[in-house]
Amino acid sequence: GRTWSQSKPIVEALGLTSLCIINGGGAIMDPLTDTIVWEQLLLPNSAGEVMTLFKKLAPTGLLCMSSGKHLISEVEEYTDKLHCMHFLVTDVEGDIIAKLINASGTAVAHNTPAWEGPGFVAVHVTHPNATK
Repeated sequence: GRTWSQSKPIVEALGLTSLCIINGGGAIMDPLTDTIVWEQLLLPNSAGEVMTLFKKLAPTGLLCMSSGKHLISEVEEYTDKLHCMHFLVTDVEGDIIAKLINASGTAVAHNTPAWEGPGFVAVHVTHPNATK
């Protein structure tokens, strides 16, 4: 789920030259030309729908953005032009929310273990056609 700015130093240190899947599967980057060769943004309005769902079911969770982690209940502004959205919530909240998002068909949610330890998951939300 990392952005190119987070991934690039690792790709360069390892000397990788193959295409790299970034942004939670929402983009593929060519490290040799430093260009995106494929991308799939979230569907229009789906970011708003996802935020509404998280605010209702996990208001004490966190939205993880390049500017840091923000309490979901306090997030006022975000863009619809996103490859993916990343949230940190309890594993119970994550399971429920992922099932609701996946059932909607407007986005896909993947839960992964969180760095914060047992009881938490990172929920990555992408376009249904994203490669994750």
